[in-house]
Formats: sequence, structure tokens, C-alpha cells
Amino acid sequence: MASEAAAQKKSNWLKIVIFVAIIAAVVIAVRQLGYMKYLQSPQLLKEAIDGLGFWGPVVFILLWVASAVFFLPGAALGIVGGILFGPWLGTFYTALGSTVGAVAAFLAGKYVARDMVKGLVEKNPKLQKIDEGVKKEGWRFVMLTRLVPVFPYNAQNYVYAMTAIKLPVYALTTFVFMLPGCFAFSFAGGAVSAGGSPTKIIAYLAVAGVALFAISLIPKYLKKKHGDVLEDDE
Repeated sequence: MASEAAAQKKSNWLKIVIFVAIIAAVVIAVRQLGYMKYLQSPQLLKEAIDGLGFWGPVVFILLWVASAVFFLPGAALGIVGGILFGPWLGTFYTALGSTVGAVAAFLAGKYVARDMVKGLVEKNPKLQKIDEGVKKEGWRFVMLTRLVPVFPYNAQNYVYAMTAIKLPVYALTTFVFMLPGCFAFSFAGGAVSAGGSPTKIIAYLAVAGVALFAISLIPKYLKKKHGDVLEDDE
């Protein structure tokens, strides 16, 4: 029994080391090969994606996967989706990409980096609230964290792998309740690629502004409906 436990522990540590090494290698490769500029410059990324034709949306979705799994900077990808594909398709591809990325990170956390994520959660009381929230509210807690940035997108994807939430429920809830944010940021990005039309620019920015304002009201509404989920334990 002792030897089996030791072998299992060694195997778990090996998985962690390999996973961390892969993340480090990918980040270093992205930087050394100069690809980071595409993540930091929407215009350069648009030119690169436009040149791919049919494969452009596929590459955009893969960028979301890379961002979610390897903790690459992807905060601006929502706006980039609107710049690349326009507000409506940008909303769809951004919602799809962020969901696929969230699922990929969820699976990585559950089957590849489970012990590492578990250790991080045990040391971080804030991250433990995700597990507690799922136990109390189930999919409604996923809804909350997708509508309101209570936890960083990349971190919560991994932490959800430690909870009892089922993958289909997690994926569907993520897609549906990230749509409002994707919609707002895609319309903001659409204003950048509106072809210089003042009417379109103003209209897109107005829609983005109204959507962001509506999203900002969500925490107050949820506090009334699910106050026990939002209350912090002092």
C-alpha cells in the first residue's frame, strides 16, 4: 500500500512538472518567436487573421484556447473579435472561443494539473469560495462568475475542475452567460472596424455602452436574488 501511494504521489508530481514545463515552454516560444505582438496589437492580429480566409475564425478560437490553458494575455480578445469579424459574428466567435477555452482549461485542471490546482485552492480562501458557491448554488454560481468578474477568467476555469459541477452544465452555462459581455466588447471592437463611418461608430459605441451599463447593474440584482452567494465571509 505504501509503495502504491508513493508511486501515485510521484506520478502526480510528474504531471505537475510536465504541465508547468509545457506552460513555460509555450510562453517562452510565443515571446521568442515574436508572436506576442499579435496578442498585443489588434491591428496586426486583424491583418494576420484576414489573410487566413476560412481558417480565420478557427485560429481565433484557438487563440482563446491558448489564452485560457496557458495563461497568455487574452483580456482584449473580446474587443479583438469585434474588430476582426464585426459586432455580430464577433460576439458569436468570442463566446464560442471563450467557452471552448474554458472547457479546455477545465479538462486540463481535472485530468492533467489536478494536484497543482488543488494545492493552489487549498492555500487561497478566495478561490475556495468557488467550490463553496457550487456546493450551495450549482450552475447559478457559474452564472454569477461569468456575468460578473468576481474571479479572473483564467483562474476560475481551472478551479471549477475541482468542484462537483458537471462538464455539460459548466460549458452551457459559460456560453450563455458570457454572451452579454461578449456582445458589449464585440460592439466596442466593431466601432474600430466600422470603416470610418461616424454613424456606425456612434451606433456601435452606444450599443456597447448600454450593454456595459446593463451588465454593471447585474451584481445589484443578483445580490437581491442570491445574497447568500455574494456575501463575503469576514
